Amino acid sequence: MVTVVPISDFLKRAEVALENTCIAEKYNSLFLTYPCFKECPTQHHHCNTTNKFPYPQTNGSHHRKKINNNHKYPTHNSRKCARDPSRAIISYLNVINIDNYSRVYTKIRLLLDATNVASIVGDILQKCWTATIYVNVYIKLLTDINTIYDIKSTVFEVVSKNIERFEFKSNIPDSYELFCEKQKHKAFFLGLNITLIKLCKAELVSHKVLKDYATQFENRVLIEKEEYHLDITLHILLELCKSVQGIVSDPNSLALKIECEIPRLKFLIQELAETH
Repeated sequence: MVTVVPISDFLKRAEVALENTCIAEKYNSLFLTYPCFKECPTQHHHCNTTNKFPYPQTNGSHHRKKINNNHKYPTHNSRKCARDPSRAIISYLNVINIDNYSRVYTKIRLLLDATNVASIVGDILQKCWTATIYVNVYIKLLTDINTIYDIKSTVFEVVSKNIERFEFKSNIPDSYELFCEKQKHKAFFLGLNITLIKLCKAELVSHKVLKDYATQFENRVLIEKEEYHLDITLHILLELCKSVQGIVSDPNSLALKIECEIPRLKFLIQELAETH
């Protein structure tokens, strides 16, 4: 015989069950047998229902006061940012986008001065080639800063130093970790290449610098024998050819000179020739 329980009684029982049962302990009992759950560092963290609010609340507000010396207020990031403008600017770089650009730029402008502008430009450029999805926003930010401080020499210096890091060197044996490290290195240089093109178009870097950069990789592709570096070099030349007309002397002729036995790179060579 099936017993029919009214919905109101069912809801009351459910509420009582939730009040008397700790959800975290319930999950522990359900998944403790799984190896992946055992390795999780949070498996020993239990709900603390006896001391949920260690700070007393006054008049219904959420302002919490100290009880004793064992309870300390967490250090607020804004205090550190107030003492270190560079730290604050870096936090603004993490949130700036097209929609909030004017508001965030105003805050950055108030923190900039002649003593920290060089380091901030370096931070912005690092953001350019590690977060290329926002490169247009960062280039606009550099352009606006350049109207206040002359940063072209700083931009050139930072870019030149990073171009020298092209060679990939690692002591890691051939493994998945080596593959991941190579992918990060490749993403870095493709981001650097895209940034350099954008800087040239924004007239923060001269066309001659970009031409010398292209020539360097144009010469390198003919002598490069290592598959990994040849792959990056072809990607860089392809981006240059697509973005700046005439930056590579003759992509079609260059593609014909490249002897490549690697099938996946032949598609890059063919695409490079088609950019002429």
